[in-house]
Amino acid sequence: MEDSAATERALETETGDGGGGIVSDETSTTVGGLFPDTPAPEKPVPQPQAHRGRITGVTAETFDSGARALKFSWQSLENAQDDNLTVFPPKEYCDNPQVDPATLRDDDGVTKTSPDGSRTYTTDSTRVQYAKRVRNKKGDGTIESIIALAIEQGHSVASSHVPRTFEQVAAYLNELTTGTEVIGLMQAQGGDGEYADRLRTTRFGNPINTSNPKFFRKYRKLWES
Repeated sequence: MEDSAATERALETETGDGGGGIVSDETSTTVGGLFPDTPAPEKPVPQPQAHRGRITGVTAETFDSGARALKFSWQSLENAQDDNLTVFPPKEYCDNPQVDPATLRDDDGVTKTSPDGSRTYTTDSTRVQYAKRVRNKKGDGTIESIIALAIEQGHSVASSHVPRTFEQVAAYLNELTTGTEVIGLMQAQGGDGEYADRLRTTRFGNPINTSNPKFFRKYRKLWES
């Protein structure tokens, strides 16, 4: 699952002169006189959902901030909804997929304060980001877990060449994982923004666990609806 730093990058939005609701002081005063404001209504937080699904493709994405990510697109088998799991490997991996994890920093986490000032947290170091999102000794890094699931289901790649660039990694994963069956786990984005109640994919689960009551117990299982 992505940590808070990755989620912030994935969900960041830009504001500006043409971007959504920026008004001059004069206009603001006029609107305020006509329509006195009131606290924004709280949005109900939907229950997390679990969908049986299938990966439909993998692409390399570059955002305006310069951050790069692997986007695993998938479609729900319950309602044909399309969504994606966006994974942000550390920059060092994006620049060189053959990077030695031992060379990654483990002291570069940054302390931040939540937008409402209610809590502070420290972002993961580069080495921890790699361990969570790419690979680790337990074998539960996000990308390696998806690869293992694809191989378990009999998927393979025709090419024997090791990916050397981020784009080659995306192409390799696209060939290997497209068609892989997954459980898409979706939770509300949270926060107090416009899309606080919007469900987004946070991780994939293994379909073999759909009948096991201890898995996905916090989720509304769409295949049982």
